[in-house]
Amino acid sequence: MTDLELALAAADLADRITLAGFEATDVSVGWKDDRSEVTEIDRQTETAIGDLITAERATHGFFGEEH
Repeated sequence: MTDLELALAAADLADRITLAGFEATDVSVGWKDDRSEVTEIDRQTETAIGDLITAERATHGFFGEEH
């Protein structure tokens, strides 16, 4: 998978997760250490993207802001 294909796959994955929760009324909201809001969908999306990137690029790291 090229870098562009990986980026597009990550974007498509994020679309699927976030759009599935877009109209949900039972989404839990928490607070990050900086006191900003974070939803379970935010965290699920970040985890899925991180898993995809590390699976495709074993030598790459991933740093996110939602956890």
